[in-house]
Amino acid sequence: MRFAPQHITLKDEQLVEIREATIQDTPDLLTTIKEYIEDSEFIPYTAGEFSLTIEQGWRWIQSFRNSGNSILLVATHKGQIIGNLDVTASSRNMLSHTAVVGIGILKEWRRIGLGTALFEAATNYVKHNTTLEVLWLQVMGTNEAGMRLYRSFGFEETGRAKGFVRLSDGSYSDDIRMTLNLKQI
Repeated sequence: MRFAPQHITLKDEQLVEIREATIQDTPDLLTTIKEYIEDSEFIPYTAGEFSLTIEQGWRWIQSFRNSGNSILLVATHKGQIIGNLDVTASSRNMLSHTAVVGIGILKEWRRIGLGTALFEAATNYVKHNTTLEVLWLQVMGTNEAGMRLYRSFGFEETGRAKGFVRLSDGSYSDDIRMTLNLKQI
């Protein structure tokens, strides 16, 4: 086992489990992802754009399980997947020390410590179990809560594309790249 399941009590006293995703999670995970994409203004998909089939989902989850430097974590409450975080290492030789981080949480589970718990689990795993040196992510400039979370883990803004993302209301948001150098923490 690469990641020992963890039980976390959130700010609202709810108990959740954070564990590595399994192939059996595929249908529930895909349903959860579709739901939080549709409920979030900060994930650059529109309704219906995320359309992995069950078979594609199996292959996606298996790719994490086969990788020594990538991991897909799920957060569950009473057996239901309520969020996930993935660390996807680059397969390119010159970038193999880097990985992109992605996170998504169901709307009713936001702002109660689940994002923090997922990031703690992932960064602890990466620091102790992989050869990764740099984590990076992209965040919309309008996502102030997300940026606060990422900064609390040591991520720093390293790039900004102004007006890069066109929002559903026709306005634009900056696309911000944030990086965490694991050798410096």
